[in-house]
Amino acid sequence: FAKKDFAFARPQQLWCGLDDITQKKIVIKDIIRQESSNNAISTPQPHRIDARSLAAFRILISLFILHDIYRRLEHGRLSLAWYYSRLPSDPPGRIKRNYFYPPVLDPLDTPHGSPVHKIWFYRGSPQLQIAIFVDTIIIAILFGIGYKCQITSILLWLFMNGIQNRSPHLADGSDLYLRNMLLWCTVCPIGQVWSIDARRRNNAIKKNLVKTKKCDRDNETNLAESMPTATIQKSSGITTRSGTVLTRRQQAANAPNGSSDGGSSRVPKNTKSKALEDRLDGNQYIIQSVGALGCTLQIFLMYYGALYRRFAGKMWMFPNLTAVYYVMNNAFATRQWAADFLRAHPELSRAMTGGAMIAELACPIACLLASCDGKSWRHVPAITLILFHLSLYACMRLFNWQFMSIICCVILLPPIFWNRLSGAASAVSRSSSTTRGQANHATRQPSLGVRAKCVLSCFFLFYMVYNWCGERNWIAKHDGGDIGEFLRYNQNWLMYGPDVSMSSLVTLITGKIQDSQDSNNATDTSKERRIDILKAIRTRDWGSNSEIDHPTYLNMRQETPGDMAARYPSWRWEVSIKDWVKDRVKPRSMTPDRRVKRLGHVLCVAANDVRQGNEEEANDVRQGNEERITHIELAFWSMKTVEFGVAT
Repeated sequence: FAKKDFAFARPQQLWCGLDDITQKKIVIKDIIRQESSNNAISTPQPHRIDARSLAAFRILISLFILHDIYRRLEHGRLSLAWYYSRLPSDPPGRIKRNYFYPPVLDPLDTPHGSPVHKIWFYRGSPQLQIAIFVDTIIIAILFGIGYKCQITSILLWLFMNGIQNRSPHLADGSDLYLRNMLLWCTVCPIGQVWSIDARRRNNAIKKNLVKTKKCDRDNETNLAESMPTATIQKSSGITTRSGTVLTRRQQAANAPNGSSDGGSSRVPKNTKSKALEDRLDGNQYIIQSVGALGCTLQIFLMYYGALYRRFAGKMWMFPNLTAVYYVMNNAFATRQWAADFLRAHPELSRAMTGGAMIAELACPIACLLASCDGKSWRHVPAITLILFHLSLYACMRLFNWQFMSIICCVILLPPIFWNRLSGAASAVSRSSSTTRGQANHATRQPSLGVRAKCVLSCFFLFYMVYNWCGERNWIAKHDGGDIGEFLRYNQNWLMYGPDVSMSSLVTLITGKIQDSQDSNNATDTSKERRIDILKAIRTRDWGSNSEIDHPTYLNMRQETPGDMAARYPSWRWEVSIKDWVKDRVKPRSMTPDRRVKRLGHVLCVAANDVRQGNEEEANDVRQGNEERITHIELAFWSMKTVEFGVAT
């Protein structure tokens, strides 16, 4: 009877002992795996990424989205006019015009005809769009701090997809890249470290450990008080000289080497076990899943999708190598200083073209083939790509595209990078509780949500490769690309392929100022005054600083500006106007003329609204209703790039 009581009196102690043994076995297995991987030949591990790299990606992508929303709305009501398609009806008897400007886009001006897309990408009123933007900002912040990552990742993908596709005229390749990576975030454990979710899990583990120790002490106390001394002596065989019974905790404190059984079987806490943990070198952070493979492969397919198109041209290939020259002499998104420098040193542009092709060919495949754990060198090509995109941003005005690519390269950083950055010992100490929690749950069956996420990851991975091959015409797209269009998830990567255009677009948008005192001299064009609309939007100054006289206007109509990209309010305005003129955006019924007329009407209303001083932020402009902008002129003409080797 005493033996039975003793056996059932200490279940928590026995279970904790089994957990300690299991944990030591896992630690030893990790050490053996790590040392064998260090000594063996490096094997490709695209399916393995560091949880800290994924957490850094989550934080950076959250900041990127917040910056993107700011740039989308930086011009206030004029920027918001791109996202709604109708104004709220005015109440009866209201004389003052609506606070919001007329919508830029017609309700039918959308390439999305699916019933689901009509709901998902519904524009509606400006109040609805303001609410959507506010919700997206809140979700992006929660996503960045790692709160309820499983839910916020899905919501962020849905909301950002909706914002981008309500006004597809403002989009470029960086928006597609962002959508695809956010979709992979929905099936990856992005909140495993550096998040509120991880902190809550660690706190729960600590609470369970405290409860376990408390139950252990209570069981020891109850056992010592309830059992006779002789029975305990018979069952445990350990008493003091005075005949009092020592509990297991007291025995452990008095035993040599910290062992309750004589000191030979138990490892000291701060010697061997810590030495074993210190040799893990961050491998406890490695994530191995289909979702991790999808993230790595998406980065690889983006680069090689663009490179495949370039192989069909001549400008990117040896011995031509003139692509960078034509890119920098194009008016689209170039910086003036870089264009002038390369015009003066054309041979340098050939070296830059070759260097860009080598970097985009070698670095992605190196990241794909490198190992993740052990002495990995994956961070070398990843950091090379980051520096490559920083140099591109120094030469071109494409913030979103370059920094989106930089943020995605962060995913490829292996554990050795973070260990050297912060120190392996501190990394192990921060993760010990997380590792212990994973060990305790290692034998559990995966939940229904985990299995569903695995199935979705496999489907996304298959469709990504299938759609990429279909876009290259290697295989037939049996679904016609409908699944990708439904999810807005496709692999159509361009990036100046196959050849760079040798002509660029020049845009001039002016508004004619009509003065009531000059109405009798309306036919005298020499006295005309105009306002440079693009400059007024960019500088937020609709007054005299943006006005131009007639000779200046004629000169601007004749010039071929080298800094055309700097004249737009933002690169999204440049993309939209370029696509409108070339009629690249469906539906075809919405011709460039119809779109330009709607844009001119919105600009006219916005200019008069500010110049008349009806709003509080326009108190510094002329007062009164004597001057109005009566005509908006949008002029476009092509500018041909001087051929390589010809004097400019």
